[in-house]
Amino acid sequence: MSSPGPNTGAAASAPDEPRPRGVLFDIGGVLERMDDELSWLAPHAPRLGVDVAELVDVVYRQVDPDGVMATGGVSEAEFRERLVTALQLSDEQADAVLHDHWRWYCGELDEEMLALAVRLGTRHPIGILSNSRAGARREEESRYRFSEHFDPILYSDEIGVAKPDPRAYLLACEQMQLAPHEVVFLDDTPACVEGAGAAGLIASLHVDSASSIVTLTRLLGEPSATATGVNRP
Repeated sequence: MSSPGPNTGAAASAPDEPRPRGVLFDIGGVLERMDDELSWLAPHAPRLGVDVAELVDVVYRQVDPDGVMATGGVSEAEFRERLVTALQLSDEQADAVLHDHWRWYCGELDEEMLALAVRLGTRHPIGILSNSRAGARREEESRYRFSEHFDPILYSDEIGVAKPDPRAYLLACEQMQLAPHEVVFLDDTPACVEGAGAAGLIASLHVDSASSIVTLTRLLGEPSATATGVNRP
């Protein structure tokens, strides 16, 4: 099924069509709310005498010049070393910058979306497919314990392929033991949604929690409910 437009959910299943059986979630921008990427680099712009937007460009050109970070081509050690060079950091400053980086990267848990996933997971397979970088699994698991609710959890830096490459979606479906047309994919990046639709999944663009809750419950034939936060010990 092709992906819906930016302000619509995926089309509901026709009466004579079988409903999807599982859901595949993106993390950043869906299960996590994230600030603008400038936030973790902004404090360093005045010291280096450059514009913040220019600094982001410079950092990523130096950190990931070949565009391979999302597929595991840049290790954590290399990431740190290249940040030190790009931002002219001492070891102590590098520790602080990496702390800020991971705090930005992991964002804030969207409790409504997690609660929805947990509710759906009592009756449907739910998994994660995330474009990532080395260290992402450790950092997100330590904060949000996604492995308690989702299986599989696929990080692009670990599987060596990133969205919107169709191989990423098909591997996730294979591990969920579902055919692509049986899986709803939810992502906040249009290109990734389009890639999922091209790979045969039911692709839906995440705009906000309220609309995605409506879309997923409708597609899966679940009763409407207002998601609530997940209780944590």
